[in-house]
Amino acid sequence: MNVRAMGPVAVLVVAIAMLLSACNLSEPEAKGATNDLSGDAVQVGEEVTGEPVVIGTICSCSGPVSSSTAQVPAVWKAWVRWTNTHGGINGHPVKVIELDDGLDAARSVKMAKDLIDEHNVMAIVGEMDNLNGLWADYARERGVPVIGAAVFSSVYETNPYFFATGAQTPTQAYGTLAEVEKMGASKVSIMVCAESPTCADNAATLEKLSDLFDGVDVVSNQRIAANAPNYTAACLAARDADADVIVPLVPPSVVPRLVASCKQQGFAPKLVTSSFVPGNDWAADPNLDGFVTVAPNQSLWDVSSEPNKTLNEALNTFAKGIYEKPELNASNSSVWSAGEVFKLAAERGDIGPSSTSQDVLKGLYTFKAETLGGLTPPLTYTQGDDVPSLVPCWFVSSIKDGAWEAPNGAEASCIPDKHRDAVKDSFMKP
Repeated sequence: MNVRAMGPVAVLVVAIAMLLSACNLSEPEAKGATNDLSGDAVQVGEEVTGEPVVIGTICSCSGPVSSSTAQVPAVWKAWVRWTNTHGGINGHPVKVIELDDGLDAARSVKMAKDLIDEHNVMAIVGEMDNLNGLWADYARERGVPVIGAAVFSSVYETNPYFFATGAQTPTQAYGTLAEVEKMGASKVSIMVCAESPTCADNAATLEKLSDLFDGVDVVSNQRIAANAPNYTAACLAARDADADVIVPLVPPSVVPRLVASCKQQGFAPKLVTSSFVPGNDWAADPNLDGFVTVAPNQSLWDVSSEPNKTLNEALNTFAKGIYEKPELNASNSSVWSAGEVFKLAAERGDIGPSSTSQDVLKGLYTFKAETLGGLTPPLTYTQGDDVPSLVPCWFVSSIKDGAWEAPNGAEASCIPDKHRDAVKDSFMKP
């Protein structure tokens, strides 16, 4: 099995079995909130009723991945409630069967098979399963599309039944290097987690793609442990290599301690990272001011586009308090985006309660550089491809004066045409 399929950059400890949590996300939540970001009253209608359109999802939301994924169930509940109070799926309510595999391999496989064979879901949507590589071939054999959101996994580079709804790992790596170049840095020190081979795999992709950038070199590539008492040795090694920027591919909780250790040694390089690493609580740490992050989907902190205004309205209405949670990060936007991709595909495929996976696929294959109004990078899905299409663009967030912001607003940054083939060539092989 490909090691990258085991989990994202943000997931850095492969744990033993965790408690299983299974949620049916069609139950009502409390209503009556305002959009805390815009101040406008949120209007919701009556929930549609009748036989539901049923989809499934799997998340590694407990245990060591919780710093990245603990708020995923809340986002799903918000998406279901928002969808069902805004007309549902072609007039039908949507029901999501969400399962938490606790990062247990046997549970992960069983849950995927249960969703496909017992619950007869027409699609698995917005999965954040760090073990999705274990059941990817089964979904393909059964003809069931998997629509996002764990685009960190190599299955979104190798399996045509996995539809990336945001930038895959190679695009995020390229975006990280592009942001390094943009900020005027040139010597990169990569700090990767010691606990998971996934981290080393992503670091290797980053190092390989650095050859596409004149004047940007990886001068240090170190493994660091999440439970280390400090990171003095790693900081000194990076400083001795003349690094002027650190790319930490480590758990969210490690980053503040890593940066503090470097500062204690008088070493304060620039900071850039990608994927689902950034934590909502980083903004309060003055040591992290200026941190730039690359994400697969639209920044949670941008409210200039209508789709992102809708996302924020829904979270403030049906997931109250989520903006104060440290686990709020890019994974939440990616899960929402996957739900919206399914909804658009369902509309184009005229999906109803009795529809099949083939109907969902029919809708997905209409996507040609589709951005859902700016919510996602350009998405193209082509029937008959043996390898998924490259998603060529990413979004940027940064910390400024103690707050997260989207410096580019709703505008995505994209790989130039001259480099797209090289980035696609860095896809993991089937």
